[in-house]
Amino acid sequence: MIYTNDYVVKLVGFSIFELWIHTSCLVLFTLLLTLKIDGGLPLTWGHTFIPLFLADGLHLYFSLIVCIRTVASGKRKEAYKRVVWAVMCLSLLFLCKMLTYQLLENGVNFKKVTVLAPIFAVWVMLLVRACHIRP
Repeated sequence: MIYTNDYVVKLVGFSIFELWIHTSCLVLFTLLLTLKIDGGLPLTWGHTFIPLFLADGLHLYFSLIVCIRTVASGKRKEAYKRVVWAVMCLSLLFLCKMLTYQLLENGVNFKKVTVLAPIFAVWVMLLVRACHIRP
């Protein structure tokens, strides 16, 4: 089943622009990861993960701008809900990316469950949100 753009935007809580930022940075990360693993470029794990961290920073900046504009238009409750949702999702996803980076760069002895726990939390939040949205 293919979902419409409107349903995906309602479900995830991000705009099309924010989803595009994450998608384009994920494609760039995939290219850098392939070049690092195949030995095409002498990259560190830090250089490889830069697009993912950049996407989180740009998304947070965009969310802050949208929040300020929404508050200025008089919709405080909607603005605060959107910002809280974005900060919760972005902080959990950033934590997962940072733990993965630490695991690969420094060889810290994390269990895989520890690294993926923030992803599970985001999935639970999305499941709860999906129960409140009508297709």
